[in-house]
Amino acid sequence: MTTLERFRTSRFHAHGYHFAITSADEELVAEFNELLVDMRADEPPRDPDSDSATDVIHIDELATDDDGQRWYRVTGPQRVHYERLWEGSMISHTLIAVNHAAAMRCQEHGAVPIHGGAAALDGRAVVLPGHSESGKTTLSTALGTRPGWAYVADEVCRLSPDHLTIAPYGKPVALRRRSVALLADVIDRLGRDGSRLEQDERFVPPSELRGSASAPPSAEQPVALIVFPRVDTEQASKIEPVSPARALELLTQNTLGGTPSTRTLTRWEQQRRVAAFAALDRLVRQAPAYELAMSDLDAACHLVEEAVG
Repeated sequence: MTTLERFRTSRFHAHGYHFAITSADEELVAEFNELLVDMRADEPPRDPDSDSATDVIHIDELATDDDGQRWYRVTGPQRVHYERLWEGSMISHTLIAVNHAAAMRCQEHGAVPIHGGAAALDGRAVVLPGHSESGKTTLSTALGTRPGWAYVADEVCRLSPDHLTIAPYGKPVALRRRSVALLADVIDRLGRDGSRLEQDERFVPPSELRGSASAPPSAEQPVALIVFPRVDTEQASKIEPVSPARALELLTQNTLGGTPSTRTLTRWEQQRRVAAFAALDRLVRQAPAYELAMSDLDAACHLVEEAVG
């Protein structure tokens, strides 16, 4: 094979954003195909102006350093995602770019992209908004492995402003070392060593997070509860209700793309943000909200189950 020959992944979708990945590194392409299995989409129309058109992300090897680590350049249509990216961060950073594109596509379609996780019990979704390292991914992943629960989404929760439902998102969950240690006993993949592309985080497709009575949903789930998690090792895990006003404040802090702002915006941007704020306001008036301090993961899951029940 020459350096000009490439391998191509399947076509994937992320809340209406469609993409594929090409590289001369066959192992890299195969790993993306395996981990992004729940994001696969049918082949699109060839119209480049269609919402179904596919962005192609190119990953090109730059060099191998003295320690044997490989470095890559990641480019997409008309932009450079990363000039120089270490192989151990390849999956996590590529998916950051995908999440950004997915959030933008949500906004273009009038949906509200919430930065958080979500899991559902008996068809009722619990949304877990939070910043990085708040525990939202670990908690939504753990709930997705419990009897009766189904994992729904993480990082980009697509809220329908009309129906106040959350759409499933097939992106693999990304788990740091502490989370891997907590979940290794209940997720088979975490009991095995990660690949050379998973050195900063481990990844698990949603279809491998099945509670005994459920599987990843294919339909949007109505929001029954909002829980704002945070890691707090100084006290026992506890959950406390918060007012709609406080819930709205926290939700706006965890909305990708923002809500109404005083900075200069186009009329369309301002209208979009006002509509997003209105949808969040309706959500907090309909769904109870809680703040959850987590010191023990199993205890935190029990508290969420009691609240949604």
